[in-house]
Amino acid sequence: MLMRKKAVALRYGEELPAPFVLAKGAGVHADRLVELAQAYEIPITPSHSLTETLFEIDIGEMIPESVYETVAQLLVFFSRVGERSNRG
Repeated sequence: MLMRKKAVALRYGEELPAPFVLAKGAGVHADRLVELAQAYEIPITPSHSLTETLFEIDIGEMIPESVYETVAQLLVFFSRVGERSNRG
């Protein structure tokens, strides 16, 4: 069975109780999400298991508590990488 590429975009802000699914797509739609993320320098992580879990969530819905820790670790990592990039 051929697996189609999937992508999920999350949105989080301090004013929100948890990250939510902003967009998702499979196949060419996943490719387009990745292209847009790269164009806008939005961090990307290739986590198949996390993507599969988040792909089941409806757009606009908060992520499930079962992935809070994983997503929090990614947000901290991306934040630190961004801080180092901004310092020069």
